[in-house]
Amino acid sequence: MNATDTREDRRIIKQRTYHVRHDNGESFEVHGLTLARIRKLVKAECEDRNWLLEDTEWWECGHGFHYSVTDRLLKRAIKRYNERKEVHA
Repeated sequence: MNATDTREDRRIIKQRTYHVRHDNGESFEVHGLTLARIRKLVKAECEDRNWLLEDTEWWECGHGFHYSVTDRLLKRAIKRYNERKEVHA
């Protein structure tokens, strides 16, 4: 084993998860190994949704899929709570 083999063994490639949010409040996540791939996925998804890329913000998140699921469930629970509150008022 030489020094080159040792460096290659230490290199760990991890898939990154980015959360993208539009100004209208909708959001989605993309996954990729490189930032270039992430940019392509974000651009393609925004085009599919007829969003301007300038109207979005995106950042890397460590929680990935579980974060977005929890976020959506929390929003639904708050919405149901507010609806029930209005009915009883």
